[in-house]
Amino acid sequence: MKALIYHDVEKLSLDEISRPQVGAKDVLVKVMRAGICGSDITAYLYDGQGVGILKKGQFGHDGQFGHEMSGLIVEVGPDVEDISIGDRVFVNPTRAKKMGMMACDICGGFSEYVTIENAKYGDNLFKLAATTSYDEGVLMEPLSVGTHAKNLIEFKPQENAVIFGAGPIGLLTLASLVAMGCKSPVVIDLNDDRLAIAKQMGAKTINSAKVTDLEAELVAHFGEYTDIFGRKKADVDGYFECSGASVVVKQILALAKDGSRLAIVAVHKHPLTDFDIASITSNQLTIKGVRGYALADVKEAVTCVNEHKVDVTKVISHHFKHNDSIAAFELAANPKVASAKVIIDYE
Repeated sequence: MKALIYHDVEKLSLDEISRPQVGAKDVLVKVMRAGICGSDITAYLYDGQGVGILKKGQFGHDGQFGHEMSGLIVEVGPDVEDISIGDRVFVNPTRAKKMGMMACDICGGFSEYVTIENAKYGDNLFKLAATTSYDEGVLMEPLSVGTHAKNLIEFKPQENAVIFGAGPIGLLTLASLVAMGCKSPVVIDLNDDRLAIAKQMGAKTINSAKVTDLEAELVAHFGEYTDIFGRKKADVDGYFECSGASVVVKQILALAKDGSRLAIVAVHKHPLTDFDIASITSNQLTIKGVRGYALADVKEAVTCVNEHKVDVTKVISHHFKHNDSIAAFELAANPKVASAKVIIDYE
């Protein structure tokens, strides 16, 4: 089989390797779609080990990586129950291998075939509905991240939300909010192409480079909130930081009203300086970092997609064939290209 192999920063190869073996409790999935994640791009541009992606030969690893995938069951171990050859599935990578989360980012989504160890529906495998495409299935994993973000801060459908960053995770956080019934959330970014996608998905969009007073824009959309000290702020209950820009965190602290919650979803590569603790205490803010997702979030995301509560495929900006996987990475990592979610197609 062909597999994309990680060697080092900006060093990938598409190699012919042996098809994986299937144990008694395992199944073999033929990958149909794989998504390039922000962690994959971080490994490609900066460092792999920091995001759980190992080079070929590092600690004995074979260099396979990738964790966003949907596919087809093609082989089933003799001790596996209730899973059949021909089933169309989404793979939960955090449970795909016996090592669990430790093997998530290197479980082989960029290879033609992947072994799912101790295979079980409702755990590391989920069936795609008859009306669910492989494109939709591959987005169940990043949608789980956005779902975890809104669940972590206990966001409610009737509340007001602002998302900073219209990259794939920001857009899929938006999808999770729209699916739960949140009305007209706001998405803020600098890229008009990505904002156009957010608008199609049901968001009010703001290009922060084109407004002089962001707070006034939010007040105009959500209305004004006055706290017990007479301070007036935009009536926003939940902020989702999906941009990765430290300046945005500072901006949110200045915007937030009394009792707001902030979910920091993006990976921040640099420490935040001049952190305004006084603003956090005086506004009684709740700030939570978002790491991956829990099984309950996965189940919610799968249901959301299988029941078509929101069209997640609007997030996909590019498709590449498996033979062009390296070109897919070059495009996804290029800041001059307005890409959202880049998908590798194995069909």
